[in-house]
Amino acid sequence: MTSTPPPVDPTPPTGLVGLTATDAVGELDAAGRPHRLLRPGTMRTLDFRPDRVNLLLDEDDVVVEVTLG
Repeated sequence: MTSTPPPVDPTPPTGLVGLTATDAVGELDAAGRPHRLLRPGTMRTLDFRPDRVNLLLDEDDVVVEVTLG
């Protein structure tokens, strides 16, 4: 018998835009959310993980957008 994974929250977390990468990662780690940092010019893989939070950063490592995937 296989177990069903818990449902994935389909909305990105709020309140991360404007935080530094360090602070945003700290919040995601505390919540147990998988994540990746995407700096300007960073190549992205095309693997879609609906539970993963993508933190898009500016040149100063400040979060400018949050997406899932």
